[in-house]
Amino acid sequence: MSINFFRTTGVLAFSLFIGQCAQAGQLPPAVRGVVVTAPGVNSAEAKAFATTQDKLLLSDFLESSRPGEDYDRQLTQRLEKAQRAWLSGESENARAEFRALTELSLKADWRNAQREVLQTAYLRLAQSSDSGTERESWLDSAARLFMDLSPNPGLFPPPLLAEYEASKKRIEATAVDIDLRDVFPDFRYLIVDGRKRELATESRLRLSKGLHRLTAYSDSHEPVTEFLTAAQLRVLRLSPPVLTEGSCTGARLRSRAELPSSLEIEIYSGPGCSSTIGSVLQASRLVSEPSLANNFAKMSANSNESPRAGSNSKTWLWVVGGAVIAAAGYAVASHASSPEPIHTNGF
Repeated sequence: MSINFFRTTGVLAFSLFIGQCAQAGQLPPAVRGVVVTAPGVNSAEAKAFATTQDKLLLSDFLESSRPGEDYDRQLTQRLEKAQRAWLSGESENARAEFRALTELSLKADWRNAQREVLQTAYLRLAQSSDSGTERESWLDSAARLFMDLSPNPGLFPPPLLAEYEASKKRIEATAVDIDLRDVFPDFRYLIVDGRKRELATESRLRLSKGLHRLTAYSDSHEPVTEFLTAAQLRVLRLSPPVLTEGSCTGARLRSRAELPSSLEIEIYSGPGCSSTIGSVLQASRLVSEPSLANNFAKMSANSNESPRAGSNSKTWLWVVGGAVIAAAGYAVASHASSPEPIHTNGF
């Protein structure tokens, strides 16, 4: 097949990506808020409670919100430029835009539709490389980050796809197995280069050499994002801050938690102990805009009020902060290996 054929079929891939991304990160319309749990609460009980309240557990909310609107927009804009240049036969411009796409690989916790676009960018660069060494480098990078994805066979010539399969086998042969139970004891989900793992049922991870992005989501602890190698992950031990403090009826969110003002937030501490947000917290150090600071000042004036009595009464906490919780820890990472882990805690 000619290279013009593979250019033309790129239009279909682009249209499919736009349709898939339009649905990414959208919450079910019936969801009214988020449930944060106290440490040690049974996850099945917490999920059942959240369902009865038409809310999502915090970890589910964070996972459903990835990769975040800003990064999603960056990816779409880069893809549009790359596609236009590729379909116009502007090889050098196309390569520059595909290279810019690859630089986004570790900047967000992408979903599979977006990871497929990034994988395509690596393969386009390999396809248009002048030297075998450069082609192999792009294929190896794609194999390291997208081992679980199969490229669309209609977009690339069979010889290139055969080389890519050889790269995947070579990368897989050098991967190492890691037990995640000691590394992420307080977390529910682990996102590895965009791949979601449920830690309760998937306690082992096979990770290839090179730098990876890992984001961990919990219902009781602040989320964490790490950029590290497999060797660094094997010795990593995390101690993330707990999101709540106090006991049952006096439980409250810690001031370090910055949650969206558009959702109801409830703390669940176990059966019979769920009406638990005590008061508005003073968290002015999280506020950067004067207008938000003024809102905090007005709310903090009532922060000493006690919750209403009665088993069914609730006092909701509305924290003025970011408009939406995006995927945790949007840190910038290049593809160059880092000698030490890069830690990003919190929202």
